[in-house]
Amino acid sequence: MEEIFVSYSHQDAPSVESIVHRLVGRGHGVWWDRRLRGGDDFGSIIQGALAASRCAVVAWSKFAQHSLWVRAEANSARECGKLVQLTLDGTKPPLPFSMLHTLDFEKDDGSPDAPPMLELAESVQAMVSGAASPPGTGRRTLTSGLAGFAPAAVVGGASIALVILAAALAGMGPRLLTADAFGLATGALFLVSVLGFAHMLVRVILTFVGSRQR
Repeated sequence: MEEIFVSYSHQDAPSVESIVHRLVGRGHGVWWDRRLRGGDDFGSIIQGALAASRCAVVAWSKFAQHSLWVRAEANSARECGKLVQLTLDGTKPPLPFSMLHTLDFEKDDGSPDAPPMLELAESVQAMVSGAASPPGTGRRTLTSGLAGFAPAAVVGGASIALVILAAALAGMGPRLLTADAFGLATGALFLVSVLGFAHMLVRVILTFVGSRQR
């Protein structure tokens, strides 16, 4: 089987064919569904080619993002840690792939030494050789993208704990404290809890927005 599997929408075939030819010109063996023949069990063949490949190049576009086949192939490649993705027309990949690095082929001129092609060739070579995973691909990048939510989760957990403590104090306070001290204590706890929740929500929003812009 070939070392590179290419996933794409058939409506993008001319652009993808150019990329395939340039990868082949660099000495890579490339499999894409133009190799299928009439009567082939295409589902089984595609699954086998994807599993046997060492790198899966997924070409996203306004058409590909709505293709169940492309989504399924991209997800399988991501789970196996061999996904390299690009956008043909500037369209962002759907979640969770939008959290991973995506090469921009919107201004690709079709030449062998076009900047997008050089970046793709470098990423593919790193994946195929096993020397290193291209930046922004695979499980590690997805994990690091989600890691920004950890501080917010800690603050949220602390806020919930304060709410529980304030509720417990509201039930037991009159027996432990004077009326004035009880009012100050519960008021302070609820205020800190509200501020904590507000801080958590701001961190979550900022982290999510930041991940979408990568």
